[in-house]
Amino acid sequence: MKKEKVKQFIHLFAGFILLVHGFQAFEREDLVIAFIFVGFSIVTMVVASLQLWLEEKIRKADAFFFMLEGLVIYYSAWNYWIEKGKWMAVITAALATFYVFYSLYLFRSKKKYKRKKRRSGTVSTDPYPDRF
Repeated sequence: MKKEKVKQFIHLFAGFILLVHGFQAFEREDLVIAFIFVGFSIVTMVVASLQLWLEEKIRKADAFFFMLEGLVIYYSAWNYWIEKGKWMAVITAALATFYVFYSLYLFRSKKKYKRKKRRSGTVSTDPYPDRF
């Protein structure tokens, strides 16, 4: 249970970073990029809230979303490099590198997911129910 909470926190942290970058793009009046970052931030926060369910239903959902978050954060690092300065871009690129490497680690993990079996009491597995 502890690993799932850490993953939720990491997703929320990425959502917060993307939300801040989206609002900064909105202040620069770059509306298309602002809507992309804010929209992806909302998706990331929804993924954080549904992380346990997604991990149960879809096998490598966490790894996929970590990879997407890393790529979008790389894009925000590139925007910081062009617009503001190098230090913020380097810090953001280092964070994006962490996300990409963590997603690769999750893609390579051999964790087996157990699906819950649905059982009903009325269904019989006997092919000849009338025979005693």
